[in-house]
Amino acid sequence: MSTRTIVLSVLSVAVLIGVGTTIVELSAPDEIRFSPAVGEQRDYRIDVSAVMREDDSQSSSSDTQAVTVQSVMRYRVDSARPSLTVHLDPRFIRAREGRQTFFSSARSGGLFRGPVRDLITGGFDLTMEPDGETRLTATNHAAWNLITKQLTGTLGRQLEQHMLAPSVPLSLPAREGAQVTLDGFQGMPGLRLTVADIDEDGVFVDITRAEDGSTRVDPLRIMGHNLFIQFTNVSGRMRLERDSGWIQSLTLISDQRIDGFGTALNVHTQLAMNADDDPTTGAWADSLEWFTWTSGLAGVSDGYSLFLPQTDGEATDLPLIEPAEAPLADAGTTFRIDGKDNALALTIDHGINGDGKLGQLTLQELTLRDADGQALTIPLVLESIGIDYGDDDRQNTVIRLLPLGWADPGLERIASVDATVIYRPAEEPTHTQLPLADEPTEIRDGSVSARAVPVDGQPGHWRILFAGKDNRYYTYDRTRNYAGLSGRLIDQAVDGGLSASDRTLMQRVDDPDRWFQQYAVEGDGDTFGLALFTESTESSRHILHFTSRALRFSNRDMPPPETRYLDRSTTPGKAPLNLDDLAVRDADRNQLRLTLPRGIGSACELTASAPPLEGHELVWQPAFQRHPDFISETWTPDGETTDWLLMTDDGVRVFFYGIEVDTRLSCPGQPAWHTEPAPTPPDRPWLVDIAAAVGDDVDPETPAALFFRGTRFLDASGRPLRPMPLDASPDAPSTPWSREQMQTTLADYLADDGTIRFWGKVTAVETITFSGEPIERTWHNRLEGLQE
Repeated sequence: MSTRTIVLSVLSVAVLIGVGTTIVELSAPDEIRFSPAVGEQRDYRIDVSAVMREDDSQSSSSDTQAVTVQSVMRYRVDSARPSLTVHLDPRFIRAREGRQTFFSSARSGGLFRGPVRDLITGGFDLTMEPDGETRLTATNHAAWNLITKQLTGTLGRQLEQHMLAPSVPLSLPAREGAQVTLDGFQGMPGLRLTVADIDEDGVFVDITRAEDGSTRVDPLRIMGHNLFIQFTNVSGRMRLERDSGWIQSLTLISDQRIDGFGTALNVHTQLAMNADDDPTTGAWADSLEWFTWTSGLAGVSDGYSLFLPQTDGEATDLPLIEPAEAPLADAGTTFRIDGKDNALALTIDHGINGDGKLGQLTLQELTLRDADGQALTIPLVLESIGIDYGDDDRQNTVIRLLPLGWADPGLERIASVDATVIYRPAEEPTHTQLPLADEPTEIRDGSVSARAVPVDGQPGHWRILFAGKDNRYYTYDRTRNYAGLSGRLIDQAVDGGLSASDRTLMQRVDDPDRWFQQYAVEGDGDTFGLALFTESTESSRHILHFTSRALRFSNRDMPPPETRYLDRSTTPGKAPLNLDDLAVRDADRNQLRLTLPRGIGSACELTASAPPLEGHELVWQPAFQRHPDFISETWTPDGETTDWLLMTDDGVRVFFYGIEVDTRLSCPGQPAWHTEPAPTPPDRPWLVDIAAAVGDDVDPETPAALFFRGTRFLDASGRPLRPMPLDASPDAPSTPWSREQMQTTLADYLADDGTIRFWGKVTAVETITFSGEPIERTWHNRLEGLQE
């Protein structure tokens, strides 16, 4: 781990601990009196992001480092008279550089261990005397003494300064426009607190740098470096409970200059502190990952490229995002324990394809149960809740939770999980155009807006600024042709002010659903296509029961752990099996290719007559048999055809020279798909009696590729399901069906009772049947020799 990463981590953790002191130091005025009862406690989510750059340039990400430290802190009032003592208990801390976690209280090891871990886990006591004097002491005195002995005096003093803010005025007038100046808070320059607004429940306070505040710079010594840290900019917003003085929400944005590495470093810090009495529940915006994603944009200087279609064809090829219908009606639900992160992961298999637009899912209640059905008490924090694309591009919702506390939570005791979720469906998006001009332009729909601002001195360049809500927002329209335009998602300060992520965090103090974003667009164009996405105002409540993913693999009487399909085509194909327009092609490229309706190559007889090549016969085989990872069906409009190639019987050669080839396709009659209801037990529709399904006994040694190309087992949507191997395991890597079918026979799926278990609920069986007179098609092709 680099020295700079450690510097950012130390500063971030210090802020996590120190920011808690503001709860009492800013909350003891006559008008807003902090007078809690002994035993009263509050839980807070505190998130800190620090982005370090070598200079003021934002042109490259290579010189940028970003560290995020997140915690769940509990503040408990232990005594009220004569001194007020509040105990700070860090229930959870996680530190990451980029997407890599290098410390988490949910798992052992990492940066903080030994006495440092002992110090943090013991917590801290903050004492306030009646005269305003405050002091912070570690509960684990031995760990604190050991650490301070190992540190230089300068570092010890600096850590104390970061963990304990100096005294602040004991009154904050509850009057709009009233101001107080606070000097030295968390080593920052003087701050001015301005009462901006007062409502029935709370007081809103703006935080800015005071012009007459202290600008001293104290040295910090880390790993042999004397670092001088100076705050160059500070702004913030805070909401206090009017009756109690507790903080409800706080955002602090600051910029710091660090000298001591031989070059000047600039650190941009974002801090968000929010009261959270139940960190287990919530929606995406309440999760740890939401802050990581939002603040992470600040660490990517050049942003992320937007895929903007450049032709009508590209735009047409992209399917419209349509609202998903009843995504929880028949969802599969499983859970597993992620041993790496010591996380509980809940998976909801919605059974919808990747183009279905899900609405907002909120975790409202969670109950963990052991093998006896008894409720378990394991405190958790919501890490993430969002979409995960499984096999075949289907959409799953995955809810991940991490344990609170520093001892082993015993997640292995969990045998089942009951969860109550609230679902708000998405509505059909509205399509519109934002003009791109030499002057700023704007479109607005209620509280959401998009504004295009031309960049001074750069013709053909605009910044598009979005203001929206979590459940209602503009974004680019991927079904629009943007010929001549390119764009990037960026997070840069506008006019020397706040960036989009800064504004999001700042305004969420007032409106927890507020959302801002920024694009950089350039090129030749006069409009930019936008889509307005909205979630319904109506919601539904669902109680979901999650069973062990591992058990769902091993127990055939239980539903499969997830849904898997034979291919990635998203709509069932019902194209007729027409043999009239078939043609062997590509002879001019010295190979032969034949596109057949799917299943015909197996149900009929396709042969080649040609001289052997170095002892190998020439045979017709599906193209993906030579390249198992290539699934040609997914590239056809209807998903109903398969490319066959002429190749040597070892699959090595597909290009031939100086030979003539006769191809013959023989079918016993006109082929057609025939559909029958699936012979499955009513209570276990994933188990199919194969002999009953095909009307005869099957040979267990039949290659899987041959059998399942001529017989398809469909779910309620009409898509063909994959068979589930007898030895399927949650620990085995997922293998594409194109490869699996070439390596298995029916014996790998067929149980002793003659049933095959499928990755989903089978409702129908499709087989190819023939009627009428036999059909034979022949082709003769000559492949030219190599040119001299």
